[in-house]
Amino acid sequence: MNWPRITIVTPSFNQAPFLEETLRSVLDQGYPNLEYIVVDGGSRDGSVEILRQYGPRLAWWVSEADRGQADAINKGLIRATGSVYGYLNSDDLLEPGALAQVGRCFAHGAQWIASPVRCFGSGRPEWTYEARPEQTVADWLWQCPIPQQGTFWSSALTRRFGLFRPDLRYALDYEYWLRLRLRGGIRPHIVQTRLGAFRFHDASKTVSQMQAFWPEERRVRAEYRRLLPWRLRGRTWLLERYGRADKLQALALTELRQGRRLAGLRTAAASLVWWPPMGLARRTTGLLMPAAGWKAVES
Repeated sequence: MNWPRITIVTPSFNQAPFLEETLRSVLDQGYPNLEYIVVDGGSRDGSVEILRQYGPRLAWWVSEADRGQADAINKGLIRATGSVYGYLNSDDLLEPGALAQVGRCFAHGAQWIASPVRCFGSGRPEWTYEARPEQTVADWLWQCPIPQQGTFWSSALTRRFGLFRPDLRYALDYEYWLRLRLRGGIRPHIVQTRLGAFRFHDASKTVSQMQAFWPEERRVRAEYRRLLPWRLRGRTWLLERYGRADKLQALALTELRQGRRLAGLRTAAASLVWWPPMGLARRTTGLLMPAAGWKAVES
């Protein structure tokens, strides 16, 4: 088999506790045509020493100030020579055998693939973030239906649609998928095997800055909603409200687990402003009834 060249870019900044495990999850795949690039933002936590150790196995690495995650990824992609691209954050992982699966998909003509990913860490039980096939293109405009850690695309798409937007800090990958889907008219092929793993930890943006994602995501959705037919725009507005309510309930559960009961109850109540029918859900009953106690929240 003629294995396609796969370029993986890892942006990193002060992630020394996780960086080596991330590097090994890529380098130890044994994939015969790998180009691995690491772009560090000038870390001062021991990351550079790790990169020096693994430097002979990397195609290129650098540690210097940058303008954020998107800028770091773009630096890597500008140097990329592969026909398949993906990026992996320095606290996430590729699953064993992932690159062989990716290589086979692209050797058989795929342009863009996405898979479920394993979610782990921060004292939570492991669970799977599913990659959901769309029922309608409107599905893309209430939440991101594919996880970044399991997503790969052809270099031809980057040449056609450009790099990641450096003005985005939180929704950079989501905007890129919307660009491919709504401007390019391309659907990702959904792979059933988990290709990546997403690590939750207290310093990650997803855990520590969850609410900061929402304004940026709303701005991106508003931009791309204009590309939809009128008949679908109302549906996306409703789905976005439901998605916000669902995220607020997830945040409320986190706050309650942290012992911040009043904050959790307020957040749960705010979810009902966005989607009142959610008040009938069993989960909401547990969140809004302090008398139900911890067991109701966990159920």
